[in-house]
Amino acid sequence: MSARYAVSLRAPFTSDWRKSLHADLAAALSSAWRKHGRDWSVGSITREQRVVIDRDGLSQAFARMDDLLRELPRRPAREAAEQVIREIDGGEKQG
Repeated sequence: MSARYAVSLRAPFTSDWRKSLHADLAAALSSAWRKHGRDWSVGSITREQRVVIDRDGLSQAFARMDDLLRELPRRPAREAAEQVIREIDGGEKQG
């Protein structure tokens, strides 16, 4: 598995940013959402040094994931992330 997406993260009460690597965007977004839920700071998701989802986009994605997971609590976070990505892609194509 080659990691193609990187999530920039900072643990609570630390100043050091680190990156977690993921094979696909849904895995990166669901991982970022979990860290965010544990009070980590999440900067962005990048692919090959290019920002795919910035901090503002992540805030919106996390809020939408929270809504989806409240509606269906047993739904895996990855499925919610996949739906959010489809919604983002659909919005970009329409706009």
